[in-house]
Amino acid sequence: MSFRWNIVEEIIRQMRDPVDGVPTKDRTFHFHVYCNCFVGQEFVIWLINHHYVESKADAMMFGQYLVDHNIIYHVSNDQPFRDGYFFYTFQHFPALQDEQVNDLLARMKAPNTGLSIQDRTLHFRT
Repeated sequence: MSFRWNIVEEIIRQMRDPVDGVPTKDRTFHFHVYCNCFVGQEFVIWLINHHYVESKADAMMFGQYLVDHNIIYHVSNDQPFRDGYFFYTFQHFPALQDEQVNDLLARMKAPNTGLSIQDRTLHFRT
């Protein structure tokens, strides 16, 4: 199943809304605290209640889509998306603006203060 990215972005924005989004909080399981996460089952219900999907099957496919595209992940990083008491959290992407990226690249390339460019072929000789 494929999704249009602009719709996915809107759903993610709504998911992360502190008031009306998917309930995220610190949760404990087997004496371990997982910070700022949500439960797969609550996410499925949230998607259905907000009319983003029509069924649990669609919600499961969308949840797996988010996992596959590294937008959310299971807290132990080894689980597919599941409709149950499984903890998921958002990947953390720094929000850099184009100007910030261009400025950073310019500073990195500056002749006297930027990164030094060295011949590293000596490090790979046997």
